[in-house]
Amino acid sequence: MENENWKIVYVSNFAPKAELLKSVLEENGIETILLNQQDSSYQTFGEIKLLVRNEMVIKAKSLLEKDNEE
Repeated sequence: MENENWKIVYVSNFAPKAELLKSVLEENGIETILLNQQDSSYQTFGEIKLLVRNEMVIKAKSLLEKDNEE
């Protein structure tokens, strides 16, 4: 999914955290894609990736770091 227009800013295997961070980014005006590559039967396998547009990577990472400190 990652291409020249979208970059991965967060990877996890815990869906609720990824959804929360997606909401944080969207509330701050950052368009996101949540790519869930977990196995549908065994959700402990695979990753969930949060992607943003190239021009928003620095802002997104800054917000994610700030959210992680709280």
